[in-house]
Amino acid sequence: MKSIMTVILLAGLPGTVSAVPNENARFALHVKAPLAPEDTTPLCGNGSYDPNEEGLPCSAYTVTRSQTREWPGPVVYLTVGHADSVGIDGVSFGLDYQGGTGTGIDPQWVTWTGCTDGFEFFAPGDLGVPWPWPTSGAIITWATCQDHLIGAEGVHVVVGALSVYAYSEASLQVTGHDTWAGPVLSVHSCDGTSSDLLDLVPFAERETLYPKVRIGGVGEAYNPCWGTGGVPVRATTWGRIKHQYGP
Repeated sequence: MKSIMTVILLAGLPGTVSAVPNENARFALHVKAPLAPEDTTPLCGNGSYDPNEEGLPCSAYTVTRSQTREWPGPVVYLTVGHADSVGIDGVSFGLDYQGGTGTGIDPQWVTWTGCTDGFEFFAPGDLGVPWPWPTSGAIITWATCQDHLIGAEGVHVVVGALSVYAYSEASLQVTGHDTWAGPVLSVHSCDGTSSDLLDLVPFAERETLYPKVRIGGVGEAYNPCWGTGGVPVRATTWGRIKHQYGP
């Protein structure tokens, strides 16, 4: 029962208050070229391959890669940008992509490297498929507050990296973590509050919170951090309205 652990863990995180910390935080994906097998550069932390080491704001992330059948596959970083100075010490999200044996992104050749000094909890997806297969979900926590500031685009947190082999063109997307109560795309702040970003926008705008990268072809790709002059995308103050007047 994939939702039980999620509900217990989320229940253990204090609920959102009217201030809605990190309401402008946005999950993002950044695709980079494969590392050669002999390359010992770490994927996370000091001296690593991750975008925080480059000082790269999430609005400048790369969301497409034209090549397929690269071995080892390209590295897709999952991050959170445009976060508040209060910082982040936990996130919850889901993962989805297309593919199978010999086509698209084959989940047998997708590996995950977590960039946390805390804990990782994974929930199986449809038909019990394990993380990081499509429709599975994750809760990531940090023992230390993540507050790495990048320019005018706020705190950026590197959650982890996916090494992805694509036989043919396909998309990979962050989604809500599926629970019995519905999808969850949440950020837990270092001040002890938690915000489900999906609750802060109308239902019809939830897709604007889901980053998507494209490998091969010219299909759709999307970055929620895109904005004018590095200003974060802020769809609405819906969360505050709901807090005052109810759903």
